[in-house]
Amino acid sequence: MLNLETQSRSPERDLAVVERLTDLLASLPEVERALPAVLPVILDAVGRKGGALLVLAPLASHSPLIIQQAVPVEWADQLLDPQSPLREIVQRVLASGVRFDPDPALNLAASLPVTAPGRTVGALLVYGPACSPDEQQRLVYFCRYVGQALRLSHMRVAASDRGQELAALHKEVTRSRSTLMALFDGIPNPIYIVDRDYKLVAVNKTSARMARPGAASVRGRMPQELVGRLCYQALYGRAEPCLGCRVMETMSTGQSQHRTERREEEADQISEWEISTYPIRSEGQSLTQVIAFEQDVTEKHRLEATLAQSEKLAAIGQLAAGVAHEINNPLAAIIANSQLLQRELPQNPDWYESVDLIARAGERAQRVVRGLLDFARQERYDFDFTNVNASIESAAGLIQHQLVSNSVSLRSELDSDLPHIQASYDHLQGVWLNLLMNAVDALNRAPGEVRVSTRQDGDEVLVTIADMGMGIPPERLARIFEPFYTTKSPGRGTGLGLAMCQQIIKQHCGQIRVVSRVGQGTTFTIVLPIVQPAVPPQQPLVVFE
Repeated sequence: MLNLETQSRSPERDLAVVERLTDLLASLPEVERALPAVLPVILDAVGRKGGALLVLAPLASHSPLIIQQAVPVEWADQLLDPQSPLREIVQRVLASGVRFDPDPALNLAASLPVTAPGRTVGALLVYGPACSPDEQQRLVYFCRYVGQALRLSHMRVAASDRGQELAALHKEVTRSRSTLMALFDGIPNPIYIVDRDYKLVAVNKTSARMARPGAASVRGRMPQELVGRLCYQALYGRAEPCLGCRVMETMSTGQSQHRTERREEEADQISEWEISTYPIRSEGQSLTQVIAFEQDVTEKHRLEATLAQSEKLAAIGQLAAGVAHEINNPLAAIIANSQLLQRELPQNPDWYESVDLIARAGERAQRVVRGLLDFARQERYDFDFTNVNASIESAAGLIQHQLVSNSVSLRSELDSDLPHIQASYDHLQGVWLNLLMNAVDALNRAPGEVRVSTRQDGDEVLVTIADMGMGIPPERLARIFEPFYTTKSPGRGTGLGLAMCQQIIKQHCGQIRVVSRVGQGTTFTIVLPIVQPAVPPQQPLVVFE
């Protein structure tokens, strides 16, 4: 408890008490219901524990309202007894409207009237040793404040139906204002209102939370703390209005305006924002304020660009399929004629070896084209007992050129005793192809090694593809499976590969485990059940380790 008996009088402390009393007296429509909480505040302000407050009718219905705190039993009885000495003192205070000297015999420290303009509406009694003059002056001040609140309460109770309607209207307006403020603060995008001098009139929580790094002194503060400050200083940490600001243009033309802005975020990320300004007119149609609404459109623009790129890729895919068919026909002729030559040629080692080399090269090219066509046209999930090692070797054959051109060696450690699993061969081939291509790209055109291994673990098959490349930062690792999100430089990835892999593994009731360290490389481990379960397992699809 705050004890002020040994402290000098402080206007700041008294103001804090008044503010506390204001909160309590305004918290309920009937002030009398707040009085049990008001008494402890007054007593605490002068360092006292016990006392009583008596309020007269008609403000307290039809009988006096008596509130007590930490008083002896005899006090409690005497306050209810109209013939007791203590109740007699109360009656004298109420009748005269003046305070009386302390009474040591009753342990009465002070007896003061609770006054309102023109009348006395109650009495305050303080238990204990006599109050000092300073304490009594402060108690008079607090009692007068409470008396005025009681008088206003009486006037509200006696008000006409019109007054009650106004009170109901005020309540409705207050509720509506609270709803609007909750809606304003709940908007996930920054939104704020400025006047003609660029001063903030209202700020939502998102704006305060997302204040730019240059505005660190206000970043994270409550919105009301930013009201009255210049918007470009408080929100952006700038000394002058933002370049391309549309606030004054909206203020002068009365028309909404829009602009885009590129911002450098943390971790060297660039974001794109769309900023719109809208006029606010008063009842007289004069324009004095402008609403500014900001929206992060980085993902939207990235999605639009990626969709356009996807359309190009689809067209290229159709073209590649046609070209593959055109290549396949002459390859068949090359292979057939080379085989005929092998039969007709004499057993000359030099000639025979050259023709054999042509036949083997043609067959290898034909396998690549056939694999490309099979991969391009496969859409349905045809589950059958599949050789995982064979699907990996087929995918590796498709990227042989990328491996050679980037000086990347592929080290395979495939378990020869690996059982066949229920899976879609072509879809698994697509997963391995994506992961192998990502591993090659992670080496960033530097010579290196990509490791592929398979093994059985109980009733599951584990496929591991690892590189010793750049690695993925932790803040980006959690997003690599999002559609259209890529860590590659522009032009080198669409952000669809890992999303597709995730979907395929999900269809196989499997799991993807990812371990990545910057500068050390990334390891993907695909866990596949040997036999498809009747009920999909409840394990998470992606695990970051």
